[in-house]
Amino acid sequence: MDRNKLYEIIDEYWRDFNDKKYLKGICHPSIPIIWFGNIDKYFNSKIRTITVGLNPSNNEFMDNNIKKLSFRIENANIFLNKNYLNNKEKDMLIDSYNNYFNNNPYTKWFSWNDKKIMRFINCKGGYDVGYNANYDKLNHINTAIHVDCCSAIATDPTISGLKRKYNKTYKILPNMDLFVRFINFLKPDVILFSSNYNIFKQFMQKYCKNDRLKPFYGDSDNYPKKKGKLNAFIVKDKLLIHGRNMGTLFSPIKDEDKIKFFNNIFKEDKLDKN
Repeated sequence: MDRNKLYEIIDEYWRDFNDKKYLKGICHPSIPIIWFGNIDKYFNSKIRTITVGLNPSNNEFMDNNIKKLSFRIENANIFLNKNYLNNKEKDMLIDSYNNYFNNNPYTKWFSWNDKKIMRFINCKGGYDVGYNANYDKLNHINTAIHVDCCSAIATDPTISGLKRKYNKTYKILPNMDLFVRFINFLKPDVILFSSNYNIFKQFMQKYCKNDRLKPFYGDSDNYPKKKGKLNAFIVKDKLLIHGRNMGTLFSPIKDEDKIKFFNNIFKEDKLDKN
């Protein structure tokens, strides 16, 4: 991993956060969450997998059960109100992101994905300790991370609900160009992209450019008309799976249909899982 390049990406996300942190609906206090999970283990994986959502929620900075500040990102308080991070602080921030799943992860979003989907590619979210440390004795060799495509900035509500409540924020907040630059840095082999079709289309237009989207598995003849389905494509020699997002990864699709889909796709897929 090119550490200096990652520093540059952190700088870009930090500038984006400072430009937008005073918009209505932005969580205060908060910091941008550029990724969730251990990026060092991710880069050392034989199969690099990322899951993609829209943007972080206030659950990362607030315990909604008791309406009290509760930072899931360790040492987040150190970075509050920082307009710029030096390299030592960036290293500390990287460690904080890397330890997300070892600290106090938001299990509602991540647990199903890690327990049911990642096993097909001998992968999980990088937990050494934590809520799912003993759920499976699989000696996984691949570590996934999570990245949000619209913004790394936490909002209340999340971006899917901002349009109705804070329309200006909804229009200004997204930065798909920055997300695509980060994806090009990450160079994933598998992308699990959970969003509505319009956001997915925006990503594809910026990410694919002149590369043709090749249907790989799913109801591709009816895509995107059948919105409740999962579909898989090959683009830039990467496996890209898209499905809708309603609070959790691919949540509009029934669990048994998701399991069947991933079971079938990785039977056909040529990825080296070992």
